[in-house]
Amino acid sequence: MNNKSTILDHLVQILDILNNFIGNYPIYIYLIDKNYNLIWFNNYLADKFPGVQRGNDTPCYKALWGFEELCKDCPSFDKLEHMQSCHEIFEGKLPDSQTQVYLDVISLPVRDEESIVEGILKIGVDVTENEKEQRALREKEKLFVSIIDTSADAIFLLDNEDRILSWNKGAEDIFGYGAEEVIGKSNVILIPNELIELGELYYIKQELEKRGFIRRYETQRIDKYGQLIYVDLTRTVIRNENGDSIGSSVIIKDITSRKELEFELRRTIMELSKLNELDEIFYTTYILDDILQMILISITAGEGLRFNRAFLFLIDEKKEKLQGYLAIGPTNEFEAHQIWSSLQDHFRSLKDIVKQFQINLQGSDQKINEIVKQVQVPLTNSQNVLVKALKGRRAYNVRHGRVLDAGEYNFNMDGGDLFQVLGTNNFLVVPLVTKKEHIGVILADNKITQKDITEEEIESLKLFANQASMAIENARLYKNLEDRIQELQQAYQRLEENSERLVKAERLAAIGEMSAKVAHEIRNPLVSIGGFSRLLEKKLPSNSDLKNYTSIISSQVANLESILNNILSIANPKKPERRKVDIHQVIHQVLMMMDDVIHKRDVEVVLQFRCSESTVWGDEKLLFQVLLNLVKNAIEAMLTKRVLTFTTLCEDQYIRIFIQDSGHGIPQEHLQKIYDPFFTTKADGTGLGLAIVRQIVLDHKGFIEVESVEGEGTTVRLSIPRYVEPVENSEETQEKGKQ
Repeated sequence: MNNKSTILDHLVQILDILNNFIGNYPIYIYLIDKNYNLIWFNNYLADKFPGVQRGNDTPCYKALWGFEELCKDCPSFDKLEHMQSCHEIFEGKLPDSQTQVYLDVISLPVRDEESIVEGILKIGVDVTENEKEQRALREKEKLFVSIIDTSADAIFLLDNEDRILSWNKGAEDIFGYGAEEVIGKSNVILIPNELIELGELYYIKQELEKRGFIRRYETQRIDKYGQLIYVDLTRTVIRNENGDSIGSSVIIKDITSRKELEFELRRTIMELSKLNELDEIFYTTYILDDILQMILISITAGEGLRFNRAFLFLIDEKKEKLQGYLAIGPTNEFEAHQIWSSLQDHFRSLKDIVKQFQINLQGSDQKINEIVKQVQVPLTNSQNVLVKALKGRRAYNVRHGRVLDAGEYNFNMDGGDLFQVLGTNNFLVVPLVTKKEHIGVILADNKITQKDITEEEIESLKLFANQASMAIENARLYKNLEDRIQELQQAYQRLEENSERLVKAERLAAIGEMSAKVAHEIRNPLVSIGGFSRLLEKKLPSNSDLKNYTSIISSQVANLESILNNILSIANPKKPERRKVDIHQVIHQVLMMMDDVIHKRDVEVVLQFRCSESTVWGDEKLLFQVLLNLVKNAIEAMLTKRVLTFTTLCEDQYIRIFIQDSGHGIPQEHLQKIYDPFFTTKADGTGLGLAIVRQIVLDHKGFIEVESVEGEGTTVRLSIPRYVEPVENSEETQEKGKQ
């Protein structure tokens, strides 16, 4: 392009092509030059305005409709820097209509190569129908707001956190608050504390979550001046287009004139429901201390009986006294404020409170428990108000230090009087009794709030005390039953142990009797046979076949003598002659003796001695016998991979020796029998080795454990008492040091 005029010409060519595509699509498009002359317009505009000609002066799109006044938003050439839009409403002068027209117009500057504006392209969209719908919606909204504002009922909106978002005139009339006083505040300011404590917020929340609304719910609310109002409440969840809750609407009707009697009935039902909940709570456990804590927490919880403090006194049968046992509650107003504030962060049911909170004897409840521990009243003081309530099975409401119509009574106790210890002379005493026994008493007060105890609260605590008494009795019965079962289990265990000992004793007796006969009948011939075979072996030439036979006879005689010695060891075990022994040295001696077998079977021996002071208190020969038996068993158990590991560890009183092999392991069903005499899975075994090993270890006041996994190997753990240097150089001193 070589001159500025071709910029608009080129654009006109493009628009002509575009015009063929969009045809009569309902959109106004036209182009003006910098003198505001109309130089191009589309088919739709031409159809709507047949009289429009190119060259017409068109400083504003209103000129198309015949308006002389320009639109205030239409840009001039000197001010149009970027795309600009405007929205105008005016009386239409379309050839086929006299209705109002709503038009959105976009102005696009047309610049040359030097960025100088040469023209403006105007694009207008008819939004008449949309604007009419918006205007109708605004009219409905005004009507809706007018209806709400003129309603005699309280109508307001809440967000998801129950904060007030709107407040109509009816709400101002019913509650006395202006909109500026409540908007942004919690809905809780309208709800009496008593209903919050009874769990109304929790109930409403459950209904909204379950159904999305609550209708015609009759309850109480409180106005700006603290007056109770009986109301009919409807609340509905408001959701967005995604179905998510964004708040709720509330409509409240004032029905004070007719609801007082009905509401009292509902309150009674809720109290009974609470007592039923308490009953369920008590039977969640049979641990007495847990139940006693539950009792006091339930008495003081806002969702429970709402007393400030609660004290529990139980009968001490041995001392014949009523003894202060446990208490809960703040000791002053500051503590009370802290505790109550911490519990108001969100609603908790009574079950939640009993489950989550415990009486802290080392923290917040320490002081009040120091108070209750001071109270001791002899059961012989029959006129004391606590003892009188217990034995008479009556509740006493003490006001200003007096009990009305209670006859003779006193507040004396060991070391002072009850008023002085409690710091108040207003409280309620209720007995804990069952048909069979007297348990104790509950004392509850409102020392912090100074609120009078009502007749309804007295009756509630009496009913509660009956439930608590039964729960305590059941817990005690359960504890007695548990103790009895434990005694029976222990007796049964002792019976089993004695039975096992008897069976073993009978076996050992039989072995002893048999071993004596074997020793008498076999030992002498064996000695002769062994002696003659060894003599023949010496006299015969080394290359003689007979010498091989005599060698076999000597070997088999030795085996028979070993079996005989093992049998005698089981029947009449030798008591260890204990002295200072280096267990590492004994292990080396065993490995040296087994060196030939270890090399022939290609066994890898790993020593992990982690005990620097390796001396034990034992019999070196017997410990040698123990380790030799265990090493033989381990080598015989390893068929392919052969690794034998010795590990030693030092402990306070014992040296622990671990002997681990990589053999085939012991089946689990055999592990319980490995110490039984004559139990063996070997074709040529006697079943006496481990029985002897165990006996020797026990005689050393040590321990033996065997752990085995089939296919992985076996580990034997020995614990032998360490040697302790005696103060006096005597065996007796050493023995005493080990006991």
